[in-house]
Amino acid sequence: MERYDDCEQVLGRDEFMGSICRMSPGFYMGDKSDYMLRLEFDEPPLWDFFLKDNLIIHFQPVF
Repeated sequence: MERYDDCEQVLGRDEFMGSICRMSPGFYMGDKSDYMLRLEFDEPPLWDFFLKDNLIIHFQPVF
C-alpha cells in the first residue's frame, strides 16, 4: 500500500476507519478470497484488501 505509485497516502498519523466482511461467491474476488478488509482515511482513496488463509491475495485503492 505504501509503495503504490498512483496515489499518496500518509501512514501512521491519520485516523481511519476499518471494516471487515466475509466474501460471498458471485461478488468481485468472492471466489478467490475469504474476507475483505477495507481501510477508509479522511482523504481518498479507500483501500480494499482481499484475504485468504491469512494472506493478502489482492489489494487496491478505491476512488
